[in-house]
Amino acid sequence: MQIGDKLRQLRNQHDLTQQELADTLHLSRKTISGWETGRSYPDINSLIQISELFHVPTDDLLKDNHMLKHYAEQTKLNKKDVKIERVTYVINIVMLILGYVQMFHFGGMHSPFITLFLLINMIMFISHYSNWESFKRKAKLAATIIAFFVFLALNILTIPFNDHFIGHLAKNDNIQNVGMATGEFVLILLITLSLTLAVFFRVKHRKD
Repeated sequence: MQIGDKLRQLRNQHDLTQQELADTLHLSRKTISGWETGRSYPDINSLIQISELFHVPTDDLLKDNHMLKHYAEQTKLNKKDVKIERVTYVINIVMLILGYVQMFHFGGMHSPFITLFLLINMIMFISHYSNWESFKRKAKLAATIIAFFVFLALNILTIPFNDHFIGHLAKNDNIQNVGMATGEFVLILLITLSLTLAVFFRVKHRKD
């Protein structure tokens, strides 16, 4: 018997509607309906809740080849996501350093691709980041937001010490200066976000 049929049977035995079960599990009725029709499957936490609610061993609920295949595929995808998360976090630190090199033109280094790669890598990292739960803590969320604006202010305060940038402003006309200032601000904004990610979005080391 598939998990959807088992769940429907257990729900009916306890005289519960889909909405009542959904309310008990803090889910939507649509989610329960999806499970019962086989369009989706409950996650492990939901299975444990169902097991405790109906006093049924989790092993009995897991006796469904379709669901086991689904979990195997999810595990494979999760491992891939973890690898991408780790790699992009390391790349973010490297690109952060290169971002500062670009901003101050150390060694005459300047490439528009640094800004582009920094942005692309951050998007990749954020889309695969797995520990969003930690930001449900108000203290961490507040600290992250405050730190972002502190980092931004500090990066902006470095502008007067950026001889390369100030020197070009003195030479260029107003239109060129607007373009240059816009590019510099975008770079500072991305560097600030990158620094915030490096400090507050550290990747947990987990055993595969």
